[in-house]
Formats: sequence, structure tokens, C-alpha cells
Amino acid sequence: MSNALDDPDMPELVSSDSDDEGVEGATPPQSKEEAIQSAMQAIESSNGELSVRKAAKAYGVHPATLQRRVHGGKSRSKAHAHQQNLSPAQEDLLVEWIKVQGQRGVPLLLPMVSAYASDIAGKPMGDNWICRFRTRHPDLALKFTTSLEESRACSLTLAAVSTSYDVLADTVAQYEIPPENIYNMDEKGVQLGIGQRTAVLVDRNQKSFVPTGQPSTPHKCKYFDLTQWLD
Repeated sequence: MSNALDDPDMPELVSSDSDDEGVEGATPPQSKEEAIQSAMQAIESSNGELSVRKAAKAYGVHPATLQRRVHGGKSRSKAHAHQQNLSPAQEDLLVEWIKVQGQRGVPLLLPMVSAYASDIAGKPMGDNWICRFRTRHPDLALKFTTSLEESRACSLTLAAVSTSYDVLADTVAQYEIPPENIYNMDEKGVQLGIGQRTAVLVDRNQKSFVPTGQPSTPHKCKYFDLTQWLD
């Protein structure tokens, strides 16, 4: 397996800010940490008018937790960062890579995520690491892919087929292509295992999960070369 850090398309570390909850026009935070950050920002911008207790109630966080954080306490993930196999920055990078792979159409299964993490850390992850990783990153979600066969069936409409033949006819006429120069460039192999519905880890906001590339676990997919049957 290639090292994830060697991929030229590996995204840079990014951060996202969420709007405050409890104010007009704001969107609710997507995680407990975002809620705490929003509450702390609201307290700071209130010039002493918003108490910790009221802010905790408005943003749905525990008053004791907010009180500790306001006075400089660390989040649980940061407090235990030295005990984690990956640093927070490395995990952020892995999260972005998972999202990129999902958008590319090659979403990752949980074993593959653990494999990438092991590659980054230089040591194998424990059996429970992936569960803790998912808990720390609620912006990721485990969802089922839509099989490629199902997607093709939904796209096979009279309008789509007619448009395809119209484009073909126009192209042949425009470039005066003779029939003997028209070839059917179809796949020469059959891949088993790609069209199955599988659970993958992707961006929580991603709507479509159609695998278009190689499966996330290549060792579970069998390839049959049909050229030997055509000789």
C-alpha cells in the first residue's frame, strides 16, 4: 500500500469555523467542541453581560465544562493528545484525505482508514482505534455506497440515450468520420465486488456515495481478464 503522505493530491491542513448558536440567524454547532467554542466566543464578546451559566444553557454544554474551559482548561482531545497514536494535526490531515477520497468516488472502508493511520504513525493501530477516531471527528459519517449497477439503471432513460446518439451523430457528421474508423471502446475485464453496497467513511455532508474507482479493499475484489477467452 502506498504511503498516504506521498500522494501529490494530499490536501493541506484546514480548519473550519462554525456560527454561534443561540443568536439570531446562527446555525447550530455540529459537535460538542464547536458548541463550547461558540459559547466561549459569546461570553468574550458580551463584555461581561453573559454569564457562564447562561451561555452553557444557551449552547447546550455542561456549566462545569464551560467554566473550566473559560479559565484556560484544555479540551479532552488536546489533554490526551500525547497519548494518541496520531497527533491532532496528523488526524486532521487524515480526515481531509478521507473526505477527498469520498469525493473522488473511492470512499474508504474502516480497515483502510486504520491502514492509512498505521502508515502515517509508523506502527499498527489497535482494534479500538477506529471507534475512538470516529468519536473525535463527528464531521465524518459511516454511510452505505450506492451500487454502480443501481446508478446506471437510474441513469438509463430514453432522454439520456437519445441525447447520447444525437451527440454521436453530430460528431460523426462534423468530422466526417467514416464507419470503418468507429470503434467500440469497452472494458475488457469484469470486476467482481465493486457493485456491492458497502459501508464507507465519508464527509457527513456528502450526499452521493457511488464508487467510481477501485474498491477501498482491493484484496477483496477479484479481477478476470477476458482477453484470454477471446484468443
